[in-house]
Amino acid sequence: MKAFSIIWFGQVVSLLGSAMTWFAFTIWAWQKTGQASALSTVSFFAFLPTVLFTPIAGTFVDRWDRKTVLMFSDLASALGTLAALLLFTFPGAPCIYYGDEIGMNGHHDPGARGAFPWEHPGSWDRHLLESFRSLTALRREHPALRRGGYRHLAAEGGTYAFAREIEGECLVVAVNAGGDAGGITVPRAADAEERLWGRGEARGEGGSLHLELPGRSGAVWRVG
Repeated sequence: MKAFSIIWFGQVVSLLGSAMTWFAFTIWAWQKTGQASALSTVSFFAFLPTVLFTPIAGTFVDRWDRKTVLMFSDLASALGTLAALLLFTFPGAPCIYYGDEIGMNGHHDPGARGAFPWEHPGSWDRHLLESFRSLTALRREHPALRRGGYRHLAAEGGTYAFAREIEGECLVVAVNAGGDAGGITVPRAADAEERLWGRGEARGEGGSLHLELPGRSGAVWRVG
């Protein structure tokens, strides 16, 4: 009951804040223009997406090919995993808004974010949840991700690589946001590489390290 009360109160505050923002924006439009048409225009476009899409969204989803829907769902899950990887490996403290770890859906106000679906675990994106759990453990186990410095290594197309370093530890993080497999070459800091998280292969080439990543994926290596 305590957890439900906290979530309920947070949702009340969120919805109240959204409503106050919209109200303040309409007053600002009136003060700037002094015209009722500006006020009505702001209100019209605020509610237009809800009016247009809410009545027909369910009908279209029901008629879409299930395979296509699943493909788009998998794509969203993959992009969510990439976002989580960067969140947990960039400098700073990760901040997760409740429901992001299970791919919780949002809607237009007043349904911007509903209560956490504790009673419907079947709706959770388990793959995304496991990614958040493993990245949390990875960050806890490696000081370089919590207190280490950041060093840009390379960027090419949709592939990006950087290093997190602290005395005694160096981690290389790479992500491929493209749909196709891609590779990127970075300076080689040591002769040994160990993949700690994700999918991908690392291959030493003299003084360089070549990283190969599947489409829409990322990985973390420990070097040295």
